[in-house]
Amino acid sequence: MIKKILDLIFPQKCVRCGTKNEILCDKCIGKIATTNIQNTDNVFAVSNYNDPTIKKAIGLLKYRGVKTISKKLADLMYISFFIKNNIGEELDESIVVPIPLSKTGVRKRGFNQSELLAKHFIGNINDNEKNLSVTINTNVLYKKFHTDTQVKTKNRRERLINLDGSFGVKNNEIVKNKKIIIIDDVLTTGATMHEAKKTLKQAGAKKVIGLVVAKSQF
Repeated sequence: MIKKILDLIFPQKCVRCGTKNEILCDKCIGKIATTNIQNTDNVFAVSNYNDPTIKKAIGLLKYRGVKTISKKLADLMYISFFIKNNIGEELDESIVVPIPLSKTGVRKRGFNQSELLAKHFIGNINDNEKNLSVTINTNVLYKKFHTDTQVKTKNRRERLINLDGSFGVKNNEIVKNKKIIIIDDVLTTGATMHEAKKTLKQAGAKKVIGLVVAKSQF
């Protein structure tokens, strides 16, 4: 009821063009410059964090709790990475895994934005790629302990030290000899993705790639 009242007083508008009743309209999604940046660690970013629309959208998701925008961002990930690269067969029988938050992190934010992105991303695959077997597991990779926010950490070396040993795998058999797609929102130094990939490989994963909404300049 509160949401309905707020929608009447402050109607939802597209973060880019202001169109009512759209958090990010399809027309504006089409105007976002996609990059498919691949770094040396086999991690892909579908856009640039310097894009004002992307920066605002991710900010609304992470810091304002506007969860509905996660679907639009996941759509961008699916179209820009999966469709344009035509890599369906390559990712057949993959497992989609979101970067986890610690229990403290979940309590502070109330949700895991990477998990929302992963669920919508896999939803797109299941709806449109009927000949592929791609599943999702939101529990196999977990955060062992809470770490200082990466934004406050000065450089990549400090971030790597900050994150060292912070991830774990609950059941190695789930990822053993599997192809894994790790989902996250923003790639800055790559320290978080590096540690997550390392943990999954140590657990026996055959191949691990990273996929993020945007690459940020650190």
